[in-house]
Amino acid sequence: MPGSWGWCPLRRLTGLSCPFCGGLRAVDDLARGHAGDALASNGYVVLVVLPLAVLLWATWAVRRWRDPYAPAPALPAAVAWAVLGAGVLFAVVRDLPLGLPLGP
Repeated sequence: MPGSWGWCPLRRLTGLSCPFCGGLRAVDDLARGHAGDALASNGYVVLVVLPLAVLLWATWAVRRWRDPYAPAPALPAAVAWAVLGAGVLFAVVRDLPLGLPLGP
């Protein structure tokens, strides 16, 4: 159903897709066991953002289990820049004619 996941402010204002457009559908598809549909909804969220989030969460959980006062894990700057760069690249490519299959 169109619009059931809300709307992206960037897409609404400019017509361009942000790197996270389709991310909620992708997470819902993964939760239902539909990996192919999740990749079609947003490959960046499925292949980059979610694995990184799970890794950070698991690291945090293990640290907190071992030491309740352990600080949250920090994302190395190089990794943060790589994730940001991949997101910008994904957003640009999906808005080009050759990236239509990547669109939300």
